[in-house]
Amino acid sequence: MGDRAQDELPADAGGEVEIIAGTTRDVTERKDAEEALRASEERFRALITATSDVVYRMSPDWTEMRHLRGRNFIPDTDEPSFDWLERYIHPDDQPGVMAVIQEAIRTKSVFELEHRVLRVDGSLGWTFSRAIPLLDENGEIVEWFGAASDVTHRKEAEQALRESEEQFRTLANAIPQLCWMAHADGWIFWYNERWYQYTGTTAEEAQGWGWQSVHDARLLPAVVERWKHSIATGKPLDITFQLRGADGVFRPFLTRVMPVFDRDGKVVRWFGTNTDISEQRRAEGRVRQLNAELEIRVRERTAQLEAANRELESFAYSVSHDLRAPLRGIDGWSMALVEDYGGQLDERAQKYLSRVRAEAQRMGVLIDDLLQLSRVSRSPIESGLVDLSATANTVAGRLREAHPERRMEIAIRPGLKCLGDERLLEAALTNLFGNAVKFTASREVAEIDFGLDDQDQRPFYIRDNGVGFDMAYAGMLFGAFQRLHRGSEFPGTGIGLATVQRIIHRHGGRVWAQSEPGRGATFYFTVGMR
Repeated sequence: MGDRAQDELPADAGGEVEIIAGTTRDVTERKDAEEALRASEERFRALITATSDVVYRMSPDWTEMRHLRGRNFIPDTDEPSFDWLERYIHPDDQPGVMAVIQEAIRTKSVFELEHRVLRVDGSLGWTFSRAIPLLDENGEIVEWFGAASDVTHRKEAEQALRESEEQFRTLANAIPQLCWMAHADGWIFWYNERWYQYTGTTAEEAQGWGWQSVHDARLLPAVVERWKHSIATGKPLDITFQLRGADGVFRPFLTRVMPVFDRDGKVVRWFGTNTDISEQRRAEGRVRQLNAELEIRVRERTAQLEAANRELESFAYSVSHDLRAPLRGIDGWSMALVEDYGGQLDERAQKYLSRVRAEAQRMGVLIDDLLQLSRVSRSPIESGLVDLSATANTVAGRLREAHPERRMEIAIRPGLKCLGDERLLEAALTNLFGNAVKFTASREVAEIDFGLDDQDQRPFYIRDNGVGFDMAYAGMLFGAFQRLHRGSEFPGTGIGLATVQRIIHRHGGRVWAQSEPGRGATFYFTVGMR
Protein backbone atom coordinates (compact mmCIF):
# COMPACT_ATOMS: atom_id res chain seq x y z
CA MET A 1 0.00 0.00 0.00
CA GLY A 2 2.77 2.41 0.90
CA ASP A 3 4.70 1.65 -2.32
CA ARG A 4 1.66 2.20 -4.53
CA ALA A 5 0.94 5.63 -2.94
CA GLN A 6 4.52 6.70 -3.51
CA ASP A 7 4.36 5.90 -7.23
CA GLU A 8 1.21 7.91 -7.69
CA LEU A 9 2.54 11.09 -6.02
CA PRO A 10 4.15 13.84 -8.08
CA ALA A 11 7.89 13.74 -8.43
CA ASP A 12 8.30 17.14 -6.80
CA ALA A 13 6.86 15.85 -3.46
CA GLY A 14 10.36 14.99 -2.38
CA GLY A 15 11.03 13.94 1.26
CA GLU A 16 7.51 14.54 2.40
CA VAL A 17 6.40 11.46 0.50
CA GLU A 18 9.07 9.38 2.16
CA ILE A 19 7.92 10.45 5.69
CA ILE A 20 4.32 9.50 4.99
CA ALA A 21 5.33 6.13 3.61
CA GLY A 22 7.50 5.34 6.68
CA THR A 23 4.71 6.29 9.07
CA THR A 24 2.31 3.97 7.27
CA ARG A 25 4.68 1.05 7.54
CA ASP A 26 5.28 1.68 11.31
CA VAL A 27 1.56 1.72 12.05
CA THR A 28 1.03 -1.46 10.10
CA GLU A 29 3.78 -3.33 11.95
CA ARG A 30 2.43 -2.14 15.29
CA LYS A 31 -1.05 -3.32 14.36
CA ASP A 32 0.31 -6.71 13.33
CA ALA A 33 2.22 -7.02 16.57
CA GLU A 34 -0.85 -6.11 18.62
CA GLU A 35 -2.90 -8.67 16.72
CA ALA A 36 -0.26 -11.36 17.31
CA LEU A 37 -0.13 -10.41 20.97
CA ARG A 38 -3.91 -10.58 21.27
CA ALA A 39 -3.96 -14.00 19.58
CA SER A 40 -1.19 -15.20 21.90
CA GLU A 41 -3.06 -13.98 24.96
CA GLU A 42 -6.23 -15.72 23.77
CA ARG A 43 -4.34 -18.97 23.40
CA PHE A 44 -2.79 -18.45 26.81
CA ARG A 45 -6.19 -17.83 28.42
CA ALA A 46 -7.60 -20.92 26.70
CA LEU A 47 -4.70 -22.97 28.01
CA ILE A 48 -5.17 -21.61 31.54
CA THR A 49 -8.90 -22.31 31.39
CA ALA A 50 -8.37 -25.86 30.18
CA THR A 51 -5.75 -26.82 32.73
CA SER A 52 -6.74 -28.67 35.90
CA ASP A 53 -3.90 -27.13 37.86
CA VAL A 54 -3.78 -23.96 39.94
CA VAL A 55 -1.91 -21.34 37.92
CA TYR A 56 -0.43 -18.38 39.77
CA ARG A 57 1.97 -15.44 39.50
CA MET A 58 4.20 -14.22 42.30
CA SER A 59 6.08 -10.98 42.89
CA PRO A 60 9.88 -11.29 42.82
CA ASP A 61 10.03 -11.68 46.62
CA TRP A 62 6.86 -13.86 46.81
CA THR A 63 5.06 -11.39 49.04
CA GLU A 64 2.25 -10.84 46.55
CA MET A 65 0.30 -13.52 44.74
CA ARG A 66 -1.75 -13.00 41.61
CA HIS A 67 -3.35 -16.22 40.45
CA LEU A 68 -4.84 -16.87 37.08
CA ARG A 69 -6.87 -19.93 37.95
CA GLY A 70 -7.60 -21.28 41.42
CA ARG A 71 -9.63 -24.44 40.93
CA ASN A 72 -10.60 -25.97 44.31
CA PHE A 73 -7.56 -24.67 46.18
CA ILE A 74 -7.72 -20.90 45.73
CA PRO A 75 -10.89 -18.94 44.98
CA ASP A 76 -10.94 -17.43 41.50
CA THR A 77 -10.17 -13.72 41.83
CA ASP A 78 -7.93 -11.17 40.22
CA GLU A 79 -7.27 -9.39 43.49
CA PRO A 80 -3.67 -9.68 44.75
CA SER A 81 -3.13 -11.65 47.95
CA PHE A 82 -0.50 -10.71 50.51
CA ASP A 83 -1.52 -13.34 53.11
CA TRP A 84 -1.58 -16.33 50.76
CA LEU A 85 0.87 -18.27 52.96
CA GLU A 86 -1.39 -18.19 56.03
CA ARG A 87 -4.60 -18.61 54.00
CA TYR A 88 -3.64 -21.52 51.76
CA ILE A 89 -0.67 -23.39 53.26
CA HIS A 90 -1.00 -25.82 56.20
CA PRO A 91 0.53 -24.21 59.31
CA ASP A 92 2.94 -27.11 59.88
CA ASP A 93 4.24 -26.82 56.31
CA GLN A 94 4.63 -23.01 56.17
CA PRO A 95 8.23 -22.90 57.51
CA GLY A 96 9.35 -25.54 55.03
CA VAL A 97 7.65 -23.81 52.11
CA MET A 98 9.30 -20.45 52.93
CA ALA A 99 12.70 -22.09 53.28
CA VAL A 100 12.48 -23.58 49.78
CA ILE A 101 11.18 -20.23 48.36
CA GLN A 102 14.04 -18.25 49.84
CA GLU A 103 16.56 -20.72 48.46
CA ALA A 104 14.93 -20.48 45.00
CA ILE A 105 15.06 -16.63 45.18
CA ARG A 106 18.71 -16.69 46.25
CA THR A 107 19.74 -19.05 43.48
CA LYS A 108 17.19 -17.77 40.93
CA SER A 109 16.29 -21.41 40.29
CA VAL A 110 13.07 -23.34 39.85
CA PHE A 111 10.87 -23.74 42.94
CA GLU A 112 9.53 -27.32 43.44
CA LEU A 113 7.82 -28.76 46.52
CA GLU A 114 5.01 -31.07 47.70
CA HIS A 115 3.09 -29.71 50.67
CA ARG A 116 -0.30 -29.62 52.29
CA VAL A 117 -2.86 -26.97 51.43
CA LEU A 118 -6.15 -25.75 52.84
CA ARG A 119 -8.88 -26.01 50.23
CA VAL A 120 -11.62 -23.44 49.63
CA ASP A 121 -14.13 -25.78 51.36
CA GLY A 122 -11.88 -26.02 54.43
CA SER A 123 -10.69 -29.57 53.72
CA LEU A 124 -7.04 -30.59 53.74
CA GLY A 125 -5.25 -31.64 50.54
CA TRP A 126 -1.84 -32.17 49.02
CA THR A 127 -0.32 -30.28 46.09
CA PHE A 128 2.83 -30.38 44.00
CA SER A 129 3.87 -26.77 43.23
CA ARG A 130 6.44 -25.68 40.63
CA ALA A 131 7.34 -22.06 39.79
CA ILE A 132 9.82 -20.61 37.30
CA PRO A 133 11.46 -17.17 37.71
CA LEU A 134 11.15 -14.70 34.80
CA LEU A 135 14.36 -12.64 34.46
CA ASP A 136 15.00 -9.25 32.77
CA GLU A 137 17.94 -8.43 30.50
CA ASN A 138 20.06 -7.86 33.63
CA GLY A 139 19.26 -11.28 35.07
CA GLU A 140 17.07 -9.90 37.84
CA ILE A 141 13.81 -11.61 38.78
CA VAL A 142 10.79 -9.79 37.41
CA GLU A 143 8.15 -12.22 38.65
CA TRP A 144 7.45 -15.88 39.18
CA PHE A 145 5.07 -17.95 37.12
CA GLY A 146 3.89 -21.25 38.67
CA ALA A 147 1.39 -24.10 38.67
CA ALA A 148 0.20 -26.43 41.41
CA SER A 149 -1.27 -29.93 40.85
CA ASP A 150 -3.68 -31.68 43.20
CA VAL A 151 -1.89 -34.88 44.33
CA THR A 152 -4.19 -35.63 47.27
CA HIS A 153 -5.42 -38.96 45.90
CA ARG A 154 -1.89 -40.12 45.16
CA LYS A 155 -0.68 -39.14 48.62
CA GLU A 156 -3.65 -40.89 50.23
CA ALA A 157 -2.96 -43.99 48.14
CA GLU A 158 0.71 -43.87 49.14
CA GLN A 159 -0.26 -43.49 52.79
CA ALA A 160 -2.72 -46.40 52.56
CA LEU A 161 -0.01 -48.50 50.90
CA ARG A 162 2.49 -47.62 53.62
CA GLU A 163 -0.01 -48.53 56.33
CA SER A 164 -0.86 -51.79 54.57
CA GLU A 165 2.80 -52.69 54.19
CA GLU A 166 3.44 -51.82 57.82
CA GLN A 167 0.57 -54.05 58.94
CA PHE A 168 1.85 -56.84 56.71
CA ARG A 169 5.37 -56.55 58.10
CA THR A 170 4.06 -56.47 61.66
CA LEU A 171 2.02 -59.59 61.04
CA ALA A 172 4.84 -61.34 59.17
CA ASN A 173 7.27 -60.61 61.99
CA ALA A 174 4.81 -61.81 64.62
CA ILE A 175 4.17 -65.31 63.23
CA PRO A 176 6.54 -68.18 64.13
CA GLN A 177 7.13 -69.18 60.49
CA LEU A 178 10.01 -67.94 58.37
CA CYS A 179 8.48 -65.73 55.65
CA TRP A 180 9.88 -64.28 52.47
CA MET A 181 8.94 -62.66 49.15
CA ALA A 182 10.54 -63.04 45.73
CA HIS A 183 10.22 -61.39 42.35
CA ALA A 184 8.73 -63.30 39.44
CA ASP A 185 12.18 -64.67 38.50
CA GLY A 186 12.72 -66.14 42.00
CA TRP A 187 15.02 -63.40 43.32
CA ILE A 188 14.16 -63.10 47.02
CA PHE A 189 14.11 -59.46 48.10
CA TRP A 190 12.51 -59.59 51.56
CA TYR A 191 12.55 -61.83 54.67
CA ASN A 192 10.78 -61.42 57.98
CA GLU A 193 12.68 -61.04 61.24
CA ARG A 194 12.10 -64.66 62.17
CA TRP A 195 14.25 -65.76 59.19
CA TYR A 196 17.22 -63.71 60.36
CA GLN A 197 16.77 -64.83 63.97
CA TYR A 198 16.73 -68.51 63.01
CA THR A 199 19.44 -68.56 60.31
CA GLY A 200 21.71 -65.89 61.77
CA THR A 201 22.18 -64.42 58.28
CA THR A 202 21.98 -60.77 57.23
CA ALA A 203 19.81 -59.21 54.53
CA GLU A 204 22.83 -58.87 52.22
CA GLU A 205 23.78 -62.53 52.70
CA ALA A 206 20.29 -63.93 52.19
CA GLN A 207 18.90 -61.82 49.35
CA GLY A 208 18.57 -63.23 45.85
CA TRP A 209 19.72 -66.85 45.91
CA GLY A 210 21.79 -66.45 49.08
CA TRP A 211 19.36 -68.67 50.97
CA GLN A 212 21.22 -71.70 49.59
CA SER A 213 23.95 -71.18 52.21
CA VAL A 214 21.69 -72.55 54.99
CA HIS A 215 20.62 -75.69 53.08
CA ASP A 216 21.99 -79.21 53.29
CA ALA A 217 24.43 -79.37 50.37
CA ARG A 218 23.44 -82.97 49.60
CA LEU A 219 19.76 -82.10 49.16
CA LEU A 220 20.17 -78.60 47.70
CA PRO A 221 20.17 -79.61 43.98
CA ALA A 222 16.76 -81.26 44.33
CA VAL A 223 15.37 -78.19 46.15
CA VAL A 224 16.71 -75.81 43.50
CA GLU A 225 15.28 -77.97 40.72
CA ARG A 226 11.81 -77.95 42.32
CA TRP A 227 11.95 -74.18 42.89
CA LYS A 228 13.02 -73.46 39.30
CA HIS A 229 10.23 -75.71 38.02
CA SER A 230 7.66 -73.64 39.95
CA ILE A 231 9.17 -70.41 38.60
CA ALA A 232 8.95 -71.73 35.05
CA THR A 233 5.39 -73.07 35.35
CA GLY A 234 3.86 -70.60 37.81
CA LYS A 235 2.66 -73.48 40.00
CA PRO A 236 2.74 -73.49 43.84
CA LEU A 237 5.57 -75.32 45.61
CA ASP A 238 5.12 -77.67 48.56
CA ILE A 239 8.31 -79.33 49.79
CA THR A 240 10.06 -80.43 52.98
CA PHE A 241 13.81 -79.94 53.54
CA GLN A 242 16.42 -79.19 56.22
CA LEU A 243 17.51 -75.65 57.16
CA ARG A 244 20.56 -74.90 59.30
CA GLY A 245 19.93 -72.66 62.28
CA ALA A 246 22.27 -70.06 63.76
CA ASP A 247 23.32 -72.78 66.24
CA GLY A 248 24.54 -74.98 63.37
CA VAL A 249 21.76 -77.56 63.81
CA PHE A 250 19.74 -78.67 60.78
CA ARG A 251 15.98 -78.92 61.38
CA PRO A 252 13.17 -80.06 59.08
CA PHE A 253 10.94 -77.35 57.59
CA LEU A 254 7.76 -77.61 55.58
CA THR A 255 7.97 -74.99 52.82
CA ARG A 256 4.97 -73.68 50.89
CA VAL A 257 5.33 -71.09 48.12
CA MET A 258 2.38 -69.41 46.40
CA PRO A 259 2.46 -67.23 43.26
CA VAL A 260 0.81 -63.79 43.11
CA PHE A 261 -0.75 -63.02 39.71
CA ASP A 262 -1.65 -59.77 37.99
CA ARG A 263 -4.89 -59.16 36.10
CA ASP A 264 -3.49 -60.88 33.02
CA GLY A 265 -2.63 -64.04 34.95
CA LYS A 266 1.11 -63.34 34.94
CA VAL A 267 3.21 -64.09 38.03
CA VAL A 268 4.47 -60.85 39.55
CA ARG A 269 5.63 -62.09 42.93
CA TRP A 270 6.09 -65.18 45.09
CA PHE A 271 5.21 -65.50 48.77
CA GLY A 272 6.76 -68.30 50.79
CA THR A 273 6.71 -69.69 54.34
CA ASN A 274 8.98 -72.18 56.11
CA THR A 275 7.39 -73.97 59.06
CA ASP A 276 9.55 -75.78 61.61
CA ILE A 277 8.17 -79.34 61.89
CA SER A 278 10.83 -80.65 64.30
CA GLU A 279 8.31 -81.23 67.08
CA GLN A 280 5.92 -82.89 64.64
CA ARG A 281 8.68 -85.25 63.50
CA ARG A 282 9.57 -86.03 67.11
CA ALA A 283 5.89 -86.71 67.85
CA GLU A 284 5.68 -88.97 64.82
CA GLY A 285 8.75 -90.82 66.07
CA ARG A 286 7.16 -91.25 69.48
CA VAL A 287 3.97 -92.52 67.85
CA ARG A 288 5.96 -95.03 65.80
CA GLN A 289 7.76 -96.16 68.92
CA LEU A 290 4.50 -96.48 70.82
CA ASN A 291 2.96 -98.41 67.94
CA ALA A 292 5.93 -100.77 67.91
CA GLU A 293 5.67 -101.25 71.67
CA LEU A 294 1.93 -101.72 71.36
CA GLU A 295 2.42 -104.29 68.65
CA ILE A 296 4.80 -106.17 70.92
CA ARG A 297 2.28 -106.00 73.76
CA VAL A 298 -0.49 -107.17 71.46
CA ARG A 299 1.59 -110.14 70.39
CA GLU A 300 2.37 -110.92 74.02
CA ARG A 301 -1.27 -110.56 75.07
CA THR A 302 -2.38 -112.59 72.07
CA ALA A 303 0.00 -115.35 73.07
CA GLN A 304 -1.30 -115.16 76.63
CA LEU A 305 -4.89 -115.25 75.37
CA GLU A 306 -4.15 -118.20 73.14
CA ALA A 307 -2.60 -119.98 76.10
CA ALA A 308 -5.65 -119.13 78.23
CA ASN A 309 -7.94 -120.38 75.47
CA ARG A 310 -6.03 -123.62 75.30
CA GLU A 311 -6.37 -123.97 79.05
CA LEU A 312 -10.07 -123.16 78.78
CA GLU A 313 -10.46 -125.70 76.01
CA SER A 314 -8.66 -128.28 78.14
CA PHE A 315 -10.91 -127.39 81.06
CA ALA A 316 -13.96 -127.73 78.82
CA TYR A 317 -12.90 -131.21 77.77
CA SER A 318 -12.27 -132.03 81.41
CA VAL A 319 -15.73 -130.80 82.34
CA SER A 320 -17.23 -132.71 79.44
CA HIS A 321 -15.58 -136.03 80.23
CA ASP A 322 -14.60 -135.99 83.90
CA LEU A 323 -17.70 -134.38 85.39
CA ARG A 324 -20.27 -136.16 83.27
CA ALA A 325 -19.21 -139.60 84.53
CA PRO A 326 -19.88 -138.84 88.26
CA LEU A 327 -23.16 -137.17 87.33
CA ARG A 328 -24.22 -140.20 85.32
CA GLY A 329 -23.23 -142.39 88.33
CA ILE A 330 -25.27 -140.27 90.74
CA ASP A 331 -28.31 -140.38 88.48
CA GLY A 332 -27.90 -144.08 87.68
CA TRP A 333 -27.35 -145.32 91.23
CA SER A 334 -30.20 -143.11 92.46
CA MET A 335 -32.50 -144.69 89.90
CA ALA A 336 -31.26 -148.23 90.86
CA LEU A 337 -31.88 -147.47 94.51
CA VAL A 338 -35.47 -146.46 93.74
CA GLU A 339 -36.03 -149.50 91.52
CA ASP A 340 -34.46 -152.10 93.87
CA TYR A 341 -35.36 -150.72 97.26
CA GLY A 342 -38.27 -148.43 96.54
CA GLY A 343 -40.66 -150.63 98.49
CA GLN A 344 -38.53 -150.32 101.60
CA LEU A 345 -38.32 -146.53 101.43
CA ASP A 346 -40.94 -144.25 102.73
CA GLU A 347 -42.44 -141.46 100.63
CA ARG A 348 -40.02 -138.80 101.94
CA ALA A 349 -36.95 -140.91 101.10
CA GLN A 350 -38.24 -141.49 97.59
CA LYS A 351 -38.88 -137.77 97.19
CA TYR A 352 -35.29 -137.00 98.25
CA LEU A 353 -33.92 -139.48 95.72
CA SER A 354 -36.05 -137.90 92.97
CA ARG A 355 -34.63 -134.49 93.82
CA VAL A 356 -31.09 -135.91 93.72
CA ARG A 357 -31.74 -137.27 90.24
CA ALA A 358 -33.31 -133.95 89.08
CA GLU A 359 -30.34 -131.90 90.33
CA ALA A 360 -27.88 -134.28 88.66
CA GLN A 361 -29.77 -133.96 85.39
CA ARG A 362 -29.91 -130.15 85.74
CA MET A 363 -26.18 -130.14 86.37
CA GLY A 364 -25.74 -132.03 83.11
CA VAL A 365 -27.81 -129.44 81.23
CA LEU A 366 -25.77 -126.66 82.82
CA ILE A 367 -22.55 -128.33 81.71
CA ASP A 368 -23.92 -128.59 78.16
CA ASP A 369 -24.83 -124.90 78.17
CA LEU A 370 -21.39 -123.88 79.47
CA LEU A 371 -19.73 -125.99 76.81
CA GLN A 372 -21.87 -124.34 74.15
CA LEU A 373 -20.95 -120.86 75.46
CA SER A 374 -17.28 -121.86 75.34
CA ARG A 375 -17.59 -123.21 71.81
CA VAL A 376 -19.29 -120.07 70.40
CA SER A 377 -16.51 -117.96 71.94
CA ARG A 378 -13.64 -120.03 70.51
CA SER A 379 -14.80 -121.50 67.24
CA PRO A 380 -13.76 -119.64 64.06
CA ILE A 381 -16.45 -117.82 62.09
CA GLU A 382 -17.14 -119.19 58.63
CA SER A 383 -18.92 -116.29 57.00
CA GLY A 384 -21.43 -116.72 54.21
CA LEU A 385 -24.91 -115.70 53.14
CA VAL A 386 -27.36 -117.02 55.75
CA ASP A 387 -31.09 -117.39 55.11
CA LEU A 388 -32.36 -116.38 58.55
CA SER A 389 -35.98 -117.01 57.57
CA ALA A 390 -35.23 -120.64 56.66
CA THR A 391 -33.14 -121.10 59.82
CA ALA A 392 -35.94 -119.65 61.97
CA ASN A 393 -38.47 -122.05 60.37
CA THR A 394 -36.18 -124.97 61.22
CA VAL A 395 -35.88 -123.82 64.84
CA ALA A 396 -39.66 -123.24 65.09
CA GLY A 397 -40.32 -126.76 63.76
CA ARG A 398 -38.13 -128.31 66.44
CA LEU A 399 -39.91 -126.31 69.15
CA ARG A 400 -43.34 -127.45 67.92
CA GLU A 401 -42.17 -131.07 68.05
CA ALA A 402 -40.76 -130.58 71.56
CA HIS A 403 -44.03 -129.04 72.82
CA PRO A 404 -46.88 -130.78 71.00
CA GLU A 405 -49.27 -129.82 73.77
CA ARG A 406 -48.71 -126.09 73.25
CA ARG A 407 -50.66 -123.84 70.90
CA MET A 408 -48.10 -121.66 69.19
CA GLU A 409 -48.63 -119.15 66.40
CA ILE A 410 -45.15 -118.37 65.02
CA ALA A 411 -44.95 -115.79 62.22
CA ILE A 412 -41.67 -115.64 60.31
CA ARG A 413 -41.09 -112.95 57.68
CA PRO A 414 -39.75 -114.54 54.49
CA GLY A 415 -36.57 -113.46 52.71
CA LEU A 416 -34.57 -112.34 55.74
CA LYS A 417 -30.87 -112.82 54.98
CA CYS A 418 -27.50 -111.67 56.26
CA LEU A 419 -23.79 -112.45 56.15
CA GLY A 420 -22.54 -114.59 59.00
CA ASP A 421 -21.78 -118.02 60.37
CA GLU A 422 -24.90 -120.15 59.81
CA ARG A 423 -24.11 -122.56 62.65
CA LEU A 424 -23.63 -119.82 65.25
CA LEU A 425 -26.63 -117.78 64.08
CA GLU A 426 -28.79 -120.90 64.30
CA ALA A 427 -27.64 -121.31 67.92
CA ALA A 428 -28.59 -117.67 68.63
CA LEU A 429 -32.06 -118.09 67.09
CA THR A 430 -32.56 -121.36 68.99
CA ASN A 431 -31.94 -119.58 72.29
CA LEU A 432 -34.11 -116.56 71.38
CA PHE A 433 -37.04 -118.65 70.13
CA GLY A 434 -36.66 -121.02 73.08
CA ASN A 435 -36.73 -118.05 75.42
CA ALA A 436 -39.96 -116.82 73.78
CA VAL A 437 -41.60 -120.25 74.05
CA LYS A 438 -40.55 -120.55 77.69
CA PHE A 439 -41.97 -117.21 78.82
CA THR A 440 -45.29 -117.64 76.95
CA ALA A 441 -46.04 -120.91 78.79
CA SER A 442 -48.77 -119.22 80.83
CA ARG A 443 -50.56 -117.96 77.70
CA GLU A 444 -53.32 -119.97 76.07
CA VAL A 445 -51.80 -119.21 72.69
CA ALA A 446 -48.13 -118.30 72.31
CA GLU A 447 -47.69 -115.55 69.73
CA ILE A 448 -44.15 -115.26 68.41
CA ASP A 449 -43.10 -112.98 65.53
CA PHE A 450 -39.72 -112.85 63.73
CA GLY A 451 -39.06 -109.93 61.34
CA LEU A 452 -37.03 -106.84 60.39
CA ASP A 453 -37.69 -103.45 62.02
CA ASP A 454 -37.78 -100.16 60.09
CA GLN A 455 -35.58 -98.32 62.59
CA ASP A 456 -32.36 -96.62 61.43
CA GLN A 457 -30.25 -99.67 62.21
CA ARG A 458 -32.90 -101.98 60.66
CA PRO A 459 -32.46 -104.65 63.35
CA PHE A 460 -33.95 -108.12 63.28
CA TYR A 461 -36.39 -108.82 66.10
CA ILE A 462 -38.21 -111.67 67.89
CA ARG A 463 -41.40 -110.54 69.65
CA ASP A 464 -43.60 -112.57 72.02
CA ASN A 465 -46.73 -112.08 74.13
CA GLY A 466 -45.20 -113.58 77.26
CA VAL A 467 -44.88 -112.39 80.83
CA GLY A 468 -42.29 -109.72 79.97
CA PHE A 469 -39.98 -108.10 82.51
CA ASP A 470 -39.19 -104.79 84.22
CA MET A 471 -36.78 -102.67 82.13
CA ALA A 472 -35.06 -101.58 85.34
CA TYR A 473 -33.37 -104.99 85.29
CA ALA A 474 -32.60 -105.07 81.56
CA GLY A 475 -28.87 -104.76 82.26
CA MET A 476 -28.90 -108.24 83.85
CA LEU A 477 -30.45 -110.01 80.84
CA PHE A 478 -27.30 -111.03 79.00
CA GLY A 479 -25.10 -111.95 81.96
CA ALA A 480 -24.30 -115.60 82.58
CA PHE A 481 -26.42 -117.18 85.34
CA GLN A 482 -28.55 -114.02 85.60
CA ARG A 483 -32.26 -114.65 85.94
CA LEU A 484 -35.22 -112.24 86.22
CA HIS A 485 -37.79 -114.91 87.17
CA ARG A 486 -37.86 -117.73 89.70
CA GLY A 487 -36.54 -121.07 88.49
CA SER A 488 -39.65 -122.80 89.79
CA GLU A 489 -41.76 -120.80 87.33
CA PHE A 490 -39.45 -120.84 84.33
CA PRO A 491 -36.68 -123.44 84.51
CA GLY A 492 -33.33 -122.77 82.90
CA THR A 493 -29.61 -122.21 83.54
CA GLY A 494 -29.35 -118.51 82.73
CA ILE A 495 -26.77 -119.16 80.01
CA GLY A 496 -28.93 -118.84 76.86
CA LEU A 497 -29.01 -115.04 76.47
CA ALA A 498 -25.31 -114.77 77.38
CA THR A 499 -24.64 -117.18 74.50
CA VAL A 500 -26.80 -115.05 72.17
CA GLN A 501 -24.88 -111.90 73.07
CA ARG A 502 -21.52 -113.60 72.52
CA ILE A 503 -22.58 -114.80 69.06
CA ILE A 504 -23.96 -111.40 68.01
CA HIS A 505 -20.87 -109.56 69.25
CA ARG A 506 -18.65 -111.91 67.27
CA HIS A 507 -20.66 -110.92 64.19
CA GLY A 508 -19.98 -107.23 64.80
CA GLY A 509 -23.52 -106.46 65.96
CA ARG A 510 -25.37 -105.81 69.17
CA VAL A 511 -28.44 -107.20 70.95
CA TRP A 512 -30.95 -105.47 73.24
CA ALA A 513 -34.50 -105.89 74.52
CA GLN A 514 -37.64 -103.87 75.29
CA SER A 515 -40.47 -105.07 77.51
CA GLU A 516 -43.14 -104.34 80.09
CA PRO A 517 -44.27 -106.71 82.82
CA GLY A 518 -47.22 -108.79 81.58
CA ARG A 519 -47.05 -107.34 78.02
CA GLY A 520 -44.47 -109.53 76.33
CA ALA A 521 -40.92 -108.79 75.23
CA THR A 522 -39.07 -107.95 72.02
CA PHE A 523 -35.44 -108.87 71.47
CA TYR A 524 -33.55 -106.94 68.76
CA PHE A 525 -30.21 -107.79 67.20
CA THR A 526 -28.04 -106.50 64.38
CA VAL A 527 -25.37 -108.30 62.38
CA GLY A 528 -22.42 -106.09 61.43
CA MET A 529 -21.54 -108.33 58.47
CA ARG A 530 -24.94 -107.68 56.87
